[in-house]
Amino acid sequence: MADDDDEIGFGGLYEDGHWVWDEQTQGLLFVSDLPPAQVETIQITTKTPTGAIEFRDDIDLIEQLRYKRRYQRKPIPGKEDLVTLQDIKDIALYTAPINLLSPMLIDLLHLPTTERFLRALIFCCAYYLQVSDQMALRLLELETKVRTRECETLENEYRENLSDLRLLVAKEYCIMLIGGGDMRKFHHMGPNKKRRSLSDKDARLFETFVRMTVQIVYLALGRKNFRQI
Repeated sequence: MADDDDEIGFGGLYEDGHWVWDEQTQGLLFVSDLPPAQVETIQITTKTPTGAIEFRDDIDLIEQLRYKRRYQRKPIPGKEDLVTLQDIKDIALYTAPINLLSPMLIDLLHLPTTERFLRALIFCCAYYLQVSDQMALRLLELETKVRTRECETLENEYRENLSDLRLLVAKEYCIMLIGGGDMRKFHHMGPNKKRRSLSDKDARLFETFVRMTVQIVYLALGRKNFRQI
């Protein structure tokens, strides 16, 4: 019985195969009779590059009339008609490339957190451009004027104001990144932050969002200083 058990349990490295004589090595070579094992390949996904995104700046008269008739906000009688952030977003979306737009991006642009971020960013960029122009003039004036203590006081005030505005922008942007408040469903790990990270999808969404944000600020500031924005 013991011998039978040994024969049944016999096996090892050289089972399921046969031996052949190898002429090159002049020795025995074991050849397996089993089919070759399939190697599992792991496909690493890469995000689609956003590339250069061109908005339509030159819109013909027909396109302008179509936009005014179908999409432009109608003024309320008896109230002063002012340009709102929503008006600027509508123009940016209308002139954006079709392949840039997605339902998720449009939803993201219309959340309260995003609107606070856009307002803070527009305010910060506008103040930065004003200070930049002022400092350029002051540098020219130094050629004919003497620098005084009041100059440092004024420049420190500019610096502190810019720092405060940057903090305001950073605060709203951090809320977006951590998925706080109404940004929960846009977090790359899901609303409850428990699923597998969708880093590629998240990167694609925020790359297009940043490009759209630049265009919104550019329109809000009168289509000027695009490079500085």
